Amino acid sequence: MLFKNKHNWFSKNLNENIKILNTGDFSIIPWIFCVFAENSAKHKLIAAKALCSILDKLTFSDICRIDAQMRQTTSMEWSINWKTFNIQNFFTHRMSINEMRAITIFSSFNPNGYIREQAVKLLCSYELTLPYIILRQNDWVMQVRQAAILSFDSKMNSASNEEMLLSLPFLEKLRRGSRDLHSHSIENFFEQLNNPNRKNILITGLRSQEVLTRRLCINALLNTQIPDTNTILEHLKYEPDPFLRRIIFQKLYSFEIDMLNVSLKFLQDKYSANRILALKYLYANKKDFAFAEALNMSLDKNAYVRELARSILKESSPNIDIHKFYIQHLNQYPQSVILGLSEIGSVVDCSIIEPYLHHNSISIVRAAMISLMRLNTQGYGNIIIEMLLNEQAGIVKTAKLLIIKYNVQDFPRILEIYRNTNVEYTQSKCAALLFTASKWQRLIYMLLVLQSESENVRQLAIESIYKWIITFNKSFLQATEEQKKTIFELVKECEDNLEKEIINQLLFLSK
Repeated sequence: MLFKNKHNWFSKNLNENIKILNTGDFSIIPWIFCVFAENSAKHKLIAAKALCSILDKLTFSDICRIDAQMRQTTSMEWSINWKTFNIQNFFTHRMSINEMRAITIFSSFNPNGYIREQAVKLLCSYELTLPYIILRQNDWVMQVRQAAILSFDSKMNSASNEEMLLSLPFLEKLRRGSRDLHSHSIENFFEQLNNPNRKNILITGLRSQEVLTRRLCINALLNTQIPDTNTILEHLKYEPDPFLRRIIFQKLYSFEIDMLNVSLKFLQDKYSANRILALKYLYANKKDFAFAEALNMSLDKNAYVRELARSILKESSPNIDIHKFYIQHLNQYPQSVILGLSEIGSVVDCSIIEPYLHHNSISIVRAAMISLMRLNTQGYGNIIIEMLLNEQAGIVKTAKLLIIKYNVQDFPRILEIYRNTNVEYTQSKCAALLFTASKWQRLIYMLLVLQSESENVRQLAIESIYKWIITFNKSFLQATEEQKKTIFELVKECEDNLEKEIINQLLFLSK
């Protein structure tokens, strides 16, 4: 066959590749599978056992990734003319049913459409293969899709509850796919799920670790003539995905059932969009509860939640003094109040906020920094630059972001901080700020940073220099004679850290 001249290259490397597979690196599977294009029955059996042994360990995400990887082949794999093969040639008489099943499943991922078509026709002959048949129903080759549809119809007649449960994330992936040939299969599958004898599949699926499985089960339980709202309400207590919690809330709301208890719980949801959803529901449907809850939510840590809460308070009670309310709760909820004051307050409030720059809580310090810059940028720009000296990385990061956002340009002081700190993280943030200077001064800062003792900081400078050269013509600003002199001196000092070609380009551009 094809690899006679290559002396069974894949077979010779099979044992080494299986060792890699057993470490959990599934990207080696395409290379292992290529053994089936060679003539060694012995090595085909070894490969089949290896693939069979890991098949049941694969998650839905693993399978989708492997499916993609087997199509992203290297030139070595593409040298195999898979079109000349019949899937039956991959099997040997010593293989077990499970090993042949594994080969067929991985054949359905093959880069060649002929092999995939053969595989998908054969899949319905084995147990627990419905998920892989569903996966091929969204194949990019029409003949493969058609074969998968026929195999699906055949397989559904005998599919067990276990097989259907395993298929749920694949069906949800198919349902969200872009092709239009799978509506019949989805309807067929949902019809089976709505059978009273199959309901346990959905209940079990709600406890799955796969988010797509839970999403499909939620849709199946709610999108029926008699929605099972009780099961979903119970599940809502445990659903870990915030987006699915949101879908459930919106769907239950559309049924016009009383959502008071759910909304009160949703006000504590970690996902801010869900808190907003609950607050909107209360204001639209339960105004007796809305005012008190909006008052609490005006102290939320999320800006959008606070804004909605304040608008509800103003509409419900136009004379309410939210500023006074914030001041009264400053000690109890400092972070939220500080941020809230910056949204409704004035420069006068800076004197209240400024002491919190020295708080022992990083989140409160960051809130104070953000609020002071929002209320009085000119008055606090230099103070925020000094925060670059803080020992806490979160505070340094916030300082850097605020300096960029409000265009605080005191590059000499930032350079001084850069030179006086031994903290690599701070050096990198200062360097990033220096690299926002004007065209030629930026290059000078890059060359200065290139002399750093930190390899990471030097790499940041090198990457920035490359970018500077590429974007050179975006600005026609001319260098002063003093800048030219400084650049030439610094380039000479950096000869060990720059490629000769880059050095020549910098010298040429700086003339």
